[in-house]
This record gives sequence, structure tokens and C-alpha cells, in this order.
Amino acid sequence: MIGGIITLIVVVVGLGMPKVLESTKKGARSQAINNAKEIGILLYGFDQDYGSFPCADTIPKVQSNNPDSNIPLGKSSSNDFFRQLIVSGNLNRENPFYAKCWDNPKPDNVMTGAKALGKGETPFSYIAGLSSSKYPPETPIVVFPLVAGKYLFDYKLCKKEYGGTAIVLSLDNTVSFYPVDQSGRVFINGKDIFDPSQPFWQGKAPDVKWPE
Repeated sequence: MIGGIITLIVVVVGLGMPKVLESTKKGARSQAINNAKEIGILLYGFDQDYGSFPCADTIPKVQSNNPDSNIPLGKSSSNDFFRQLIVSGNLNRENPFYAKCWDNPKPDNVMTGAKALGKGETPFSYIAGLSSSKYPPETPIVVFPLVAGKYLFDYKLCKKEYGGTAIVLSLDNTVSFYPVDQSGRVFINGKDIFDPSQPFWQGKAPDVKWPE
């Protein structure tokens, strides 16, 4: 009798697990999409204030307008460029830059010095050098999750947490999710998303900045 009850419980739990896992995936993807949209809003506010999205040329302007900030601004990573959004605005939290990754920490919202948006606190990659006036609205500007240093998406992470899809924020602040193949590639219009021949790149290879 007891053995039969245990078996029944195991079967019921087993039937419920796929739904729980699927719900977790949808939750992680929804959070990533919502945060990407919030990053998009911050980027457009920055563009209106500084005449472009964060780039190397906007660093002196941001520092000049916010002389009391002790947050370092660099040119190498997506963290560097996202820090310009923090320094230039009224943002007092790091949460918009978060998405669930393998073992990345949740934002601690410490917004001072080198601890502001520190290593691992954002997994979003940033496409530098874009302009809302020179590039079409469908141009990707923030993507997730890329393999560090490569123009490939993390297929295993996408499959585990995001239903096999990658998150892409475009210049028009729309967020799309595209299927990722086993090689880590996303195809749009029959071409790899990073192919310079994609119409939105205008013949130039995208300047991808990976997270720290």
C-alpha cells in the first residue's frame, strides 16, 4: 500500500516537472526581455542627451556633466558602455542589466567606483558605434547570451534557460527572440545575424562589446 502511494507521488511529480521547467524558462526569458527593453529606454534617453548612444566619444561629455561621479568609464566591454548610462542618468540600481546566466550574481546595486556594474553583473553584449539617425530601426544594439569573445550565442544556455532562443534588442526598442542552432548561430533573412552583408550593418562588421 505504502509502496503504491510512493509510486503514485513519483509519477505525479514526474508529470509536473516539465511544466515547472518550462515555466522557469519562460520566467527567465520574460525577465531578460523586460530588462532589455529598459536598457533600450535608457539608451534612447542617453541618445537624446548626448547626440548618440554610448561610445568612446561620449565618455568626456559624460564625465564633464557628472564631475562628482567616481565610476570609471572605459571602452572595452559592454559593462563600460552601460556604466555611461548609470553615470549620466538618475538610475540608482543595476537590475535592468541583469539576465539569468550560468552562475552570474544578481545585481548588488552598489553604484560607486569600480563596483558599479562589476564583473558578472550583466551578461548583455552591446553593439558600439551605432546611431539612431544613420542605421535602420531593425538594427540590433543589445544581444544575449553571447559566448565570450565570439560571434556565437551560448547554445547550451539558450536551450537550458531560454527555450532555445537568443534575445535581441533593436534600435526601435523592440525585443525579439530568435532560434539558436547547435553551432550557436542566429539567422535573420537567411544570413548569420553578425554577417556584415546584413542590410542593417551597412557593409561593416558590428563592433561587439562583450560583458566582463
